[in-house]
Amino acid sequence: MNPLIVILCLIAIYYFLKPSKTSKELTLIREYNIGMTNKFRPIAKRMSLTVNLDENLIMAIIAQESAGIPTAIGSSGEIGLMQIMPVALQDVNEVYGTAYNSENLMDIEINIEVGARYLAWLKTKCNGNIQKAIQSYNAGLGAVSKNPNISLKYYQSVRQYWQIFTERA
Repeated sequence: MNPLIVILCLIAIYYFLKPSKTSKELTLIREYNIGMTNKFRPIAKRMSLTVNLDENLIMAIIAQESAGIPTAIGSSGEIGLMQIMPVALQDVNEVYGTAYNSENLMDIEINIEVGARYLAWLKTKCNGNIQKAIQSYNAGLGAVSKNPNISLKYYQSVRQYWQIFTERA
C-alpha cells in the first residue's frame, strides 16, 4: 500500500476521533479572542451609538467571527473582523445608501460599520428579536425563518462573549 495513503488515512482518523476541546481549552481560546478584540472597542462604541446596538454585542460578534483578526477571510468569502458576506454588504448598501465594495471591508472601521449596520437591520427585520437577529447574522434571515434552531450554538457563543464584554466594560 502507498505510504502516503496510509499517512493521510491516519491523519483523517485522528482528526475525526480526536476528543473535543476541554472546558479549560475553550476558556483559553475565549480569553485569547477577547484580548484580540478589545483594541476595537472605541470603534464599536462609536458604531453602537450610530446604529443603536450595545457596543458589547458588536464586540461579541467580532470575537466570535474573527477572534479580532482584521485580515480574516472565511471559507465562504466572509471578510474582516465581522466576517461580512458579499450579500450582507449589498443589503447594507441598499438599506443605508452606502457604496462600499468588498475591498473596503479590509478597512477596520468600515468593516465594523457594515457589520453593525447589518446586525441592526436584521434586528429590525426580526421585530426586535435580538436572538433571531444574531442567528440570522450567522445563517441568513431566510434560513432562520425556515428553521428557528439553526445557528443556536452560534447564538449561545455570542451571548457568552456578550456577557463577558459587558461584565468587563
